Order: sequence, then structure tokens, then C-alpha cells
Amino acid sequence: MIYLVTNQKELCIEDRIYEIISVEESLSMLKELSVIGCDTETTSLSPIGGKIITLQFGCKKFQIVVDCTTVNIDNYKEILENPKQLKIFHNAKFDVKFLLKAGIVPENIWDTFLADNVLFNSDNYEWVSLEELVLRYCNYQLDKSARDSIIIGSFCNRFVKYAAEDVEYLEGVYSCQMLQAANDNCGVAINIENKYVIVLAYIENCGIYLDRNKWTKLYETNKYKLSESIETLNNWVIKNLPEFLDPQLDLFSPEKRKVNINWASSKQVIPIFKKLKLDIIVRDKKTGNIKTSIEATVISKYAEKNEFVRLYLEYKEVDKAITTYGLDFLKHINPITNRIHPDFIQLISSGRMACTNPNMQNIPRDTSFRECFTNSNEGTILVDADFSGQEQVVLANFCLEPRLLKFYDEGKTDMHSYIAKLCFPEELKDIPEEDVKKKEPELRYLAKTCGFSINYGGTGETIAKNANIPVERGNEVYNAYFKAFPDLKKYFDKVGKEAIKRGYVLISGKTGRRYYFDFFEEFTRIHNIVSQEGFWGYYRENKEENKSEVKNYFKYIGTIQRIANNYPIQGCSAEIVKISLVHFWEWLKQSGLINSILIINSIHDEIVLEVPVPFAQTAANILKECMEKAGKYYCNRVKLTATPVISNVWGH
Repeated sequence: MIYLVTNQKELCIEDRIYEIISVEESLSMLKELSVIGCDTETTSLSPIGGKIITLQFGCKKFQIVVDCTTVNIDNYKEILENPKQLKIFHNAKFDVKFLLKAGIVPENIWDTFLADNVLFNSDNYEWVSLEELVLRYCNYQLDKSARDSIIIGSFCNRFVKYAAEDVEYLEGVYSCQMLQAANDNCGVAINIENKYVIVLAYIENCGIYLDRNKWTKLYETNKYKLSESIETLNNWVIKNLPEFLDPQLDLFSPEKRKVNINWASSKQVIPIFKKLKLDIIVRDKKTGNIKTSIEATVISKYAEKNEFVRLYLEYKEVDKAITTYGLDFLKHINPITNRIHPDFIQLISSGRMACTNPNMQNIPRDTSFRECFTNSNEGTILVDADFSGQEQVVLANFCLEPRLLKFYDEGKTDMHSYIAKLCFPEELKDIPEEDVKKKEPELRYLAKTCGFSINYGGTGETIAKNANIPVERGNEVYNAYFKAFPDLKKYFDKVGKEAIKRGYVLISGKTGRRYYFDFFEEFTRIHNIVSQEGFWGYYRENKEENKSEVKNYFKYIGTIQRIANNYPIQGCSAEIVKISLVHFWEWLKQSGLINSILIINSIHDEIVLEVPVPFAQTAANILKECMEKAGKYYCNRVKLTATPVISNVWGH
């Protein structure tokens, strides 16, 4: 049965499919439910300038559509904020943003979209609509065909039915997801996401303030730097590669010839790299095809030894500052709030967040950029806290490698020099650890490259490519690294074998978060065949498909090992940050400081607040406490510490 709560006294629709009831009657019905489906219809996609038109509640037995254009939404505040009643939403962040804007802080929610994301986490998981979930779990096809033709708020039969159906099946979807979560033992991971989505909605509503004048001045500075960088590259070509000069003489300055290159065109720049005999051949991760690339991730390994590469990378950095972070970036400032309100993607396959419109997690760490993000008025100040070496500390706690633990136990601070001393004992035997950075920077850089490569599932070949050294040397460094840290090798081997055995990576043993391999069925099929016939016997059977399958098998093995090494570190690090913010959110609520203390950004291991000046030190202390408390859940052996900074600008 569908009910409508409205004060539109003249509303008269023939053959109504719903019954009109009072606020009191609706509240009486809702208070009897322990699980309530919830949804909203709004005037726009953003609560900034947009409003809630209808608020829907219900279960399979009945649905209630509340006309928020004539009925005060505060009448339902007690229901939405009741921690004893479970509220089920689909894509809760959208609805919660509007509710927060209306002064309602929902409690105890379940997001069917986030739950499904946790349950079926893989690289191929895409947005799943409520329509798809209802069909899968409840075997019912929602009628969304009228979506584009309905006049929102018209309260015709089609609109009211459309609104009511969105809550009718939510409990059914939830019940199925609960069973699956219990079977997969991942209920804790879903619970974290359900709590965090409220915080994330608040972060997006808060937004971050960008000083237009500072940003514009930075743009003008970078424009000048770009012209200088182009001139430097042109001069290098004139001096070293005259064959790339324009064959046409300048009639007014015949002694000068122009450089015939558009530096913004990779197609025109690639021939220079080929001329310099630099390896820029890479394999596309998605397609597996071979291609040429001069992306920074490919060519940066040459920067220390090749002047042209260094100059080109400097140009690309300034060019990015002009294009990605130029004046167009100011368009992201909302004209109503005068702040930037990015869209956060709460979950990607590793368990981390992502961000778009704009990507506030990818703002350059260069202080010239970050200092443009500041407090919005003289009465506030920023509190910026980040974890110290978060992923490395998490790894140390997971693998319990004695020499990694020793680094932290002895209070050392330069991990790369420490690793270099262990990996290259002969070369560095007469050099104190504290002098490695100054006296043997190349070996320290090699140790740094090796550490990052291996922690992300790399091999000796990966090290060679990243450090621009021969493969033989890369393999030597790889072997030296694991000779120095044998228990780390055992840990990586263990998690890789467990992933192959399970068919998924257990990202977090504490929460049950998993990552599933889309190719695992194919991998298992090939594995069963080659296990019986032998790899090389199967390979040598002169069948192209056999050779291809064996190659794929080893590619799958590499992918499994890489993800098994890395995702638990990334995913647990992300969980720590989310739990930190859930704790801080609880403090905000209890202290009555929601909308006074703003959470304006969350960047992997970093949290940024905008705080009234009198609360700055208290907020910094509480944030540090919340972050380190969350860290203790995962890091029992080596403490994960957080450092807050109070400043007028984004500091870290």
C-alpha cells in the first residue's frame, strides 16, 4: 500500500493509487519498523541550491511518500536519527548530503550500493543501479521507463508510484546482502563503509576554499616558467640535434634557425627519444599491446643521467601546471558557496578512495599550489594531519621482518639509506648510514627504487626498468634486497600462495575486505591442464593456443602476486583513514560542532580541517588521537603516528 503525506489540500487525482495520511499517522507506522527503506527525490543533483521534494520511507508491506514542499522535513528527524532503526539507502551519499544540508544527521544506515561493491570487489565492478540489484536479489523489474517523462513533485499516480517503488524492495536487497556478507565474513568492511559514507557526504558538502588571487598569480608565474622551459629545450636541440631544426632560414636572422618541434605533441617529441636511443617501449596494462610512451612514469628513470630527459620532465611539470591547474581550475569554485566541492568515489578495487571534479587527491605537493588552498575567513584556520610513512609502517606490522622492525625500534628516520646499507654492504661498508645520502646518492636511489618496486609486486626486471640499469644488475639488486629482508620475501610468497588458493586477495583480515580476480576461472583451467601435462610439455606441443595460454598463465601469476603484495597495504591504510574520520565524526556530533568544524579534504594518508581559531588546538589533538587510535587496530608492533599542523594554508 502507498501512502502520501501532504498539505496540498486541493490535490485531487481521480483513481488515486495511494491514500493520503497525516504526519502523525505516518510516524506511528514508521516507529513500528526496525528496518526502513529510505530515498529522496530532489530538484537537482547537488544540495547546494537544490532541495528535497519528497522523502520516501517504507518496506514491502507499505511505502510512505512525504511531500517536503508542504510538510516540514523536521517531522522525520527523529526517525532518521534514531540509532536503533536501520535505514537502508541506495547510493546513500547523495541522499545524506541533502539531509545534512537540511540539518538532519542520519544514524545507522546501510547503503546497498556500497555493500554490493564490497561483496563483489574487482577491477570490473561498475556502478550498479537499484534496478539491477532489485532484479538480481528480488527477481523484480523496477519500472524506470517513466523517469524522464515524470514531472518531479507532480504527485500524479506515476510519480508517487515511481518514488514509492524505490523503497519497496530495499529491505529485500539488504536481507540478501546480509546473508552474503555473513557467508563471506566481510560484514565489518561493509559496516565501516556505511559509517564512513555519512562523513564523506559531509566532506563534499563542506568543500575547500581556494584563494582566486593566489591561484591567478601562480598561473602567471607558471606561464613565464613555461616559456623559459620551452626556450631551454629549443636551445638544447639547437646545440645537440640540429637535424630537428626547421630547414627554412629566418630571412631577418639568417644565422638563426627555428626548432621544428611542438613540445606539447608527444608524436613530435618521441623521435628525439629514439634518436637518443632511450628505451620508451612499454606494454599497455589493459590491452597487453606494445606501444611507445614518453610519460613521466616511463622516462623519469633517465632523468639523473640524461640532460634532455631532465629538461623535458621539467617542461612537462610546468605544462601540467598550466593546463591541469590553470585558470580553468577556478571553474570548479561553486558560485554560491565560493568553495570547491569535489566528488569522491568512496571505493575503488584496492579499498582506497578516488576523487573527481576536480581530483583534490592529486594536487601537486609543491607548496606553491597547496598554499592557494587556505582558510576562508579570519575567524578560521586549517588543521592538517597526516600519518608518518603509513604504508611502510603497515607493511612492517604485517610482515614482521626483523630488520624492518629494527629500523623503527631504533628510531631511525632515513629508510632508503638504511636499506642501501643492507643491500650493498661491500660498497657502503666504510660509509656511515647517516652519510649515505650525501656520499652515495645513486646507491640510495637504487635502494629506494628497489623498495618501491618490490613492495608493488615488482621483479628484478622492474627494478632495472625503473632505475635504468641492466636487467642483470636489477636481478642482483632484487636478490640482495630479499637477502637483506628474508622474512619479507616469506611474507610476500605466503600472501601470493594464499591468493592463488582462495581465488581472491584478502585485503583485510580484520574486516574481511576482499579483491576478486576476474580471470581466476581461466587461470584455474590452465593451471589444471599444465599441472597434469607439465608446463613445458604443454608449451612445446606446437600449438599456438597452448603457447599463448602458458604465457597468460605466467602473466596471471604475476598479477596475482602483485595485487596480493600491494592491496592489503593500500586497503588497510585506507581503512585506517576511514575509521579515523568515523571516530572524529562521532566527536563532532557529541561536541555539537558539526558545521562549525569542517572536514575539507581527505587525501590517502592525510586529513584536512577548517576550524574556528579558538578550537584549533583542541581539534588538532582530537584528530591526532582519532588517527592513532585507528592505527592501533592494524599496527600493534610498530606504532603508526600522526602529526597535525595548524596553519593558514594547506601545509603538508
